[in-house]
Amino acid sequence: MPRAAGQSSGDALTLALPLLARLHRLVHRAGLSFPTLDAESRHRARKRLKRLRYGAEALSSLLPAKAWSAYEQRLRNAQDALGRLQDVTVAEPLLRASAGNDPHAL
Repeated sequence: MPRAAGQSSGDALTLALPLLARLHRLVHRAGLSFPTLDAESRHRARKRLKRLRYGAEALSSLLPAKAWSAYEQRLRNAQDALGRLQDVTVAEPLLRASAGNDPHAL
């Protein structure tokens, strides 16, 4: 996040933290009800998680290193899991459609 002339890194953090906190709340809320979400809502949660992770990474040098490292690992794990789920969500209908021609597709 570029800083305007005269702005300190603390100002950037002060401005960004409420936005990151909001994204965190939305992602957390989606996670609590994840099994009941439709595919579109799951994808929206995944995109929010990506914005949260990358936004926080941009500010990581301003955050306590130990706390950031643990939080970043949790974000990375969640993002990886949601990425795998998205891959399956996209692949499943294609494989089912191919099953008529190729029994190994399923």
